[in-house]
Amino acid sequence: DPLAGWFRERLGPLPGVHIAGPRDVADALRDLAAELERRADETVTADPVLLVVYGLHRFKDLRKSDDDFGFNRSGAEANPAQRFAALLRDGPTAGIHSVVWCDTLVNLQRVVERSTLREFEMKGLFQMGANDSSTLIDSPAAARLGVNRALFAHEELSAPEKFRPYSLPEADWLGTVAQSLTK
Repeated sequence: DPLAGWFRERLGPLPGVHIAGPRDVADALRDLAAELERRADETVTADPVLLVVYGLHRFKDLRKSDDDFGFNRSGAEANPAQRFAALLRDGPTAGIHSVVWCDTLVNLQRVVERSTLREFEMKGLFQMGANDSSTLIDSPAAARLGVNRALFAHEELSAPEKFRPYSLPEADWLGTVAQSLTK
């Protein structure tokens, strides 16, 4: 994917942004899970952390196991899929937020439980089938989108908003954002 390196190059230098590829995701999630535990034990507020997952379908380590039925053997260390699910579920209250992009609903469901889909407060959808749209936002609205259109669905909005997606931001603009965040 020509944009795969864009996130590491442009967002990586921003403070509090963690970007991991499919090969190093286990280590990154171990660190973030430890940070989540630390924040749960402390009353001190910490700076927000942003976990960016670009191409969730490429992260095979994050797929749910078909044979564990969600149970963790006593004494067994959590695997990357379990850590990721915990970060999606408990991370926002601790200031650890996630931005996840996946190509299809089927691939998303290989990683994320149906109940966890509700944990995503904001969703952006491009044109897709009515059933997939209904699964994600309880509305078939994304099936009626045309070319170069998308929907923004927020839990607090009564209906999704249609918008025209723009190109990715330039490096200069992101540099300005990075400088203002470090002040």
